[in-house]
Amino acid sequence: VTVRNLFRKVPARLKFLKSLATENSHLANVVSQYALAFPEVRFALLIEGKAVLTTPGNGRLIDSATKVYGVEVAQNMVAVSSRDGEWEGGTARPRITGMAGSPAISRSSRGYLSFFVNRRWISSRLLARAVEEAYHGLLMQGKHPIAIINISLPPQEADVNIHPTKTEVKFCNERIVFSTVQRAIRRALVEQMPVPKIEEVAATYVSPS
Repeated sequence: VTVRNLFRKVPARLKFLKSLATENSHLANVVSQYALAFPEVRFALLIEGKAVLTTPGNGRLIDSATKVYGVEVAQNMVAVSSRDGEWEGGTARPRITGMAGSPAISRSSRGYLSFFVNRRWISSRLLARAVEEAYHGLLMQGKHPIAIINISLPPQEADVNIHPTKTEVKFCNERIVFSTVQRAIRRALVEQMPVPKIEEVAATYVSPS
């Protein structure tokens, strides 16, 4: 994708831009997120002639994560996958795939939580809470996990038109989505991470007010 003369016909929008460094950072973040959402697609981002990000496009999320976050982080992440055929109250649970980081590579902000609904990049306080509940008892206070989570569900189960920029969605059954994400990540940590005495937890979903 090549964009030229973006504000030629709408110069008034130009004054709303931040510094060049800030805008370049926003661009890099968008490309990085979609590189994680579509590991089978090769992404190459150049800014001012310098290669900022290049992913292999081989379909392996771990390889895309390595390019986005670096080798150390990628080596400390485990695969997350919900169990097929799970039902709750007569409703099929959504399919969860992705990766979650070891508590050892926690961060001081929630900026390393990536959420995709049917591979659409979104922001979600609900999902952020679900992920953090999965790490209950594993992180120091003030620390937050790294996670890449894709939720696959029928399109009619999520409303994508609740936010002007389409960055948020409304799930028809938030409780089931919350618990499925939380359980899938907790299970991955319990089964794959060398952390002693981790016990399964079942967080209680609380509807946001």
